[in-house]
Amino acid sequence: MSHFTKQEKQVLLLVATVFAAGSLTHYVLDRSPAFKKTIGVVESAEIYPKLDVNTASLEELVHIPYIGEYTAHQIIDYRQQKGPFKSLEEIKLVHGIKEKNFAKFAGFLKIK
Repeated sequence: MSHFTKQEKQVLLLVATVFAAGSLTHYVLDRSPAFKKTIGVVESAEIYPKLDVNTASLEELVHIPYIGEYTAHQIIDYRQQKGPFKSLEEIKLVHGIKEKNFAKFAGFLKIK
């Protein structure tokens, strides 16, 4: 059996503690929607003001949490082909946008 130095033991303890804290946080967030909602305050309108989906540029859309470059392109392409969105729900008609993802980013968008 190998023997660890005091410094190696401290590093192993730190790694184990970080792993345990991350696992516990993941568990709590999965099991407690109320806690997850409280943590979600970081993604509030104060930090991310709502963006008008009918006038937003590609760069603006990409900066919205949960919207990547592909989705932003799809939203803009749909908007150019079909005209302005009449409701946020209409965004779900854009190719590649699923209900789960829409629920994540809809709070960051608006229709004027």
